[in-house]
Amino acid sequence: MKVELLYFKGCPNISMARKNLNEAFAKADIPAQWDEIDLNDPNMPKELKGYGSPTILIDGKDVTGIVAEGESLSCRTYYTAKGEITGAPDAEIIVKAILESAQKGQKAQKGKTLFSIIIALFLVFTAASIPFAAIYYPAPSFDLKEAVENGENISLDKILKDKDTKGVMLYFMTTW
Repeated sequence: MKVELLYFKGCPNISMARKNLNEAFAKADIPAQWDEIDLNDPNMPKELKGYGSPTILIDGKDVTGIVAEGESLSCRTYYTAKGEITGAPDAEIIVKAILESAQKGQKAQKGKTLFSIIIALFLVFTAASIPFAAIYYPAPSFDLKEAVENGENISLDKILKDKDTKGVMLYFMTTW
């Protein structure tokens, strides 16, 4: 899950947005972690320029469902659940977006795991002699597929000893 807090320096509501983010992560029982992006930064991606300050994006989507338009720099207002105007999204709105993102991530991971199990069962029950390799997952600095294609001999045992083992996903590949 990627959480971003968009703001501009001098925004009177940035402290409230940070407080509500911390509260939302606590209610969701997830460690608080987000990136802060200054809307005045000339290197900021163009697709973020239409949002006001403060804006909270989770996986690239505004927690309130608003889509950025234009490129103007402005303050932003929100409505609370009670219909009151406020300068930052309510913690409850943020919690809902965090939990929806977490559920999507879990479903995606379950799908990957199920696929790996199906392939493993297929190989076991068909007694196929298809070469396979284990990929360390996630491993941003290690590409086993590339290593195998280059003819390197890397074992799962070596990967587990050399890498921080947050998880291992089996990656089956045919070579004929």
